Amino acid sequence: FEACVLEHDHLPAVDDAGNTKGMLQCSRAFRPERYSLSVLQKQLRTAGSLEDLASFQQQIQALCCSLTDSGASAQSVCHVITSASDEILRRAAQIAQQQLGDAPAPYVFLALGSEARYEQTLATDQDNALIYGDTEADDAQAYFLKLGELVCDTLDAAGYRYCRGGTMAKNPEWNKPLGQWKEYFTAWTAEPEGSVLSRCCALLDMRPVCGAKSLAAELKQHAGDEIESSPGFLSHMAMQTLRYKSPVGLFGRLVPDGPEDRVNIKEAMIPIVEAARLYALKHRLNETGTFDRLDRLYEIGVLKEEVSRGMSQAYDQLMQLRLRHQVGLLHRSLPPDNSIDPQSLASFESDMLRRVFSEVGRMKKKISLDFRISDQ
Repeated sequence: FEACVLEHDHLPAVDDAGNTKGMLQCSRAFRPERYSLSVLQKQLRTAGSLEDLASFQQQIQALCCSLTDSGASAQSVCHVITSASDEILRRAAQIAQQQLGDAPAPYVFLALGSEARYEQTLATDQDNALIYGDTEADDAQAYFLKLGELVCDTLDAAGYRYCRGGTMAKNPEWNKPLGQWKEYFTAWTAEPEGSVLSRCCALLDMRPVCGAKSLAAELKQHAGDEIESSPGFLSHMAMQTLRYKSPVGLFGRLVPDGPEDRVNIKEAMIPIVEAARLYALKHRLNETGTFDRLDRLYEIGVLKEEVSRGMSQAYDQLMQLRLRHQVGLLHRSLPPDNSIDPQSLASFESDMLRRVFSEVGRMKKKISLDFRISDQ
């Protein structure tokens, strides 16, 4: 998959000891005539206008439906969706800058949330931000807000709908010079309450997509330093994770938590995301993806193998269920969402969900002990 994204046609095949045993021709293994990811990416990179970029939604959906129906892993499907989103953002920024003229300062577009973690699905909104270099130019704020507006409008037209919470580079609150972002983080980590904590969590998953990535690296370093000097911040994050209540009632029955007696599968995945982020921040890991964080936490001895594997499997199973649900809706010409009817689940799927929430419960107990927090 990665080779196809990078357009490499050959990869060495190695054994468990790292010894090369042969070469794999990726075009045969991945079958690009069926999974036209490379073709789609080439088309996105050469799109001539913002309107052209907005026309790719159906192609992206068709590709991901094909992958899901053929049994591709949830991680790979999410990677395809996110890679397409990244390409649209990059090309939109290039075209928008051509329209606006030279930027008055270096800048970088950040992916936040699920895009930053390479975990976007077919029912996703956009979460992004923009950092630009500190400058004396009078027109800097207006320029970068217009740039953010053009890029976010293009993403929305391409199916990555606007964030209902406004976490987008077209919003002045998420489009700031580096110095101001640093000031925000210093204030937020000192008093991490309510919406402030949510904003921090969104930014702490940041991943630079295009532009001067050194700006993102500098902000991430500053954020890590501030968290390290404010130990109460991680305790607040831990308490937020522990407030989650799994949708399982008496006798292991799934309890709907939304309208029309449905379970929001996206909400059910949040505690795993937050737990992985919490420990990754505590140990200052560079990884942003949930799977990558869980693997790395096992490698450095923070999580036992059974805990890391159990949480990764739980997250993968929830993501598979979420994608199958969304693809099923698209096949019926309905818009994809995250709201699942518990009565529509097969018995093995209901059993799987109960096991998943049991794993989440065990992780919450570990968080309570590690961060010395009493039961919520």
